[in-house]
Amino acid sequence: MKLKEIKKTKQSFFEVKLSEYPKSTQNGYKYAINNFEAFTNSQLHESGDQVIEDLLSLDENKQKDYTLDVLQKWVNWNSKKGTTKQTTRLYLSRLKIYLRNRGIKIVSDDIKDAFAKQLKPLKEEKYGLKLDDILKILDNARYHKKSLYLALLSSGMRINEAVQLRKEDLDFSFDRAMIKIPAKITKTKTGRTTFLSKEAYEYLKPILRKKTDEDLIWGTNEKSTTARSAEENAFRRYCEKLGFTKRYESKTRKITLHSFRAFFFTKSARIDENFAHFILGHEPYMKIYDRLDDKEKFEIYKKVEPEILVFDTSKSEAKIKELESTLRDKIKTLEENSQQMKERLDRIDREEFLAREYSKMQDQMDKVIHSDMDKYLELKLAQQKIEKELNELL
Repeated sequence: MKLKEIKKTKQSFFEVKLSEYPKSTQNGYKYAINNFEAFTNSQLHESGDQVIEDLLSLDENKQKDYTLDVLQKWVNWNSKKGTTKQTTRLYLSRLKIYLRNRGIKIVSDDIKDAFAKQLKPLKEEKYGLKLDDILKILDNARYHKKSLYLALLSSGMRINEAVQLRKEDLDFSFDRAMIKIPAKITKTKTGRTTFLSKEAYEYLKPILRKKTDEDLIWGTNEKSTTARSAEENAFRRYCEKLGFTKRYESKTRKITLHSFRAFFFTKSARIDENFAHFILGHEPYMKIYDRLDDKEKFEIYKKVEPEILVFDTSKSEAKIKELESTLRDKIKTLEENSQQMKERLDRIDREEFLAREYSKMQDQMDKVIHSDMDKYLELKLAQQKIEKELNELL
């Protein structure tokens, strides 16, 4: 059978190449291609399709040189209009795949050599979400949002995963809610297990009572991109209201919904870093912990849980008890030192007293030695007694 050749166009790229990709990934490619086409229209005065056709008409060597030249101008154009290096790098990685699909030969090393230095992203120190920040956000959030935020904090889920979860994805085999995240809604297309802390589960219970097994738990729309966007906008409004508006030099916000996921990792990694990676779905660690059964995973999670609690006071009470114990030990040590010091001072006072008495008796003995032998002998015996006591003290 003779196969009919499909002409590679932008439309076929999305309908064939990206047809099985998540909607969010498809949108990412649309943003990159639209950005490139805006450049070709405004700077080269040709449509993106026409520029690609022009490049395809060249021989291999010229095509390579002209393609790199066009991409260089496109990168410079983005830089001048304020597009962050991180965003341009992301656009470039997607545009490279798109151009290859359209028939333009692009070697990754050529792209790397041409733009690696220019597009090297700034490595800024990340802002660590503080408990006080979290409490302020939760205090201002509606109940449904509060439940969602506590779930993100205690499970390490991505917001895109959380808004697609359904009641049927929860398992109540243990005294915490266990979440079986379906592979189809994860970024890596690999299903994984995580848990909700006891306080997150308590906030979730009233919501679950009104849900059927097929209902979304937190998602407000069956379209995940719409649901995620709604949550990101709501969270942004809370942050602006609270004054959490600081940005990195790259212009991205310092506090986002992703900060909850980062908070979970930072806290849980102090207990078991490998397990923290597993809960977040980092690929190299999935095989290690997938060998454990759910009960074994839950036992590890319980060790992590105290570090990620927000409202629960047990951790604070334990810390207070620890401080009280330390304080009692310090007080006991101070009392012992104080007693030793008192004994030393008493000893010094006694030594000084005996030395003075010894000196007085010596003076008296000198006076009576020739006139009163009996008195002399009496003083001599008393002096010897004092001398003996002094020797014992020393």
